[in-house]
Amino acid sequence: MSDNGGVGLNIFNENMAATRRFRVSGAYAYHLQLSDMKIGLGLQADYVQEKLNDDVLTNGQIDPNDPTLLASADGVSFFDAAFGFHARYKDKLYFGFSLPHLVRARLTDVEGTEDAEGAGFKSFTANVGYNYALPLLDM
Repeated sequence: MSDNGGVGLNIFNENMAATRRFRVSGAYAYHLQLSDMKIGLGLQADYVQEKLNDDVLTNGQIDPNDPTLLASADGVSFFDAAFGFHARYKDKLYFGFSLPHLVRARLTDVEGTEDAEGAGFKSFTANVGYNYALPLLDM
């Protein structure tokens, strides 16, 4: 691994209300210096599994024949990938963008949810700014 690159791993497990979510993320970032400009690039890949807690199916207020609910109890898995770019020019001007959910693919089928969240690129974020030091006023 060079001094300009880095890797990261994140393991996340959440149990909230009626759902459980497990996520494993791997990321890679690379930085380079081009004369007066510093550039950073990053890639991230995620595996996400979402399930209903077992006690949801014993709740008397649900329809025990709901196929979407029954399939969700078994869990839904996704693959997700993201990309980001950031640059600074002479440590003053900066700009960047990111493409979260650049690739998003469902790994398991859930009956009745053909178009739910499997399409990939739907949004982006962008920023631009300039650092300017205000002169201090003498009091």
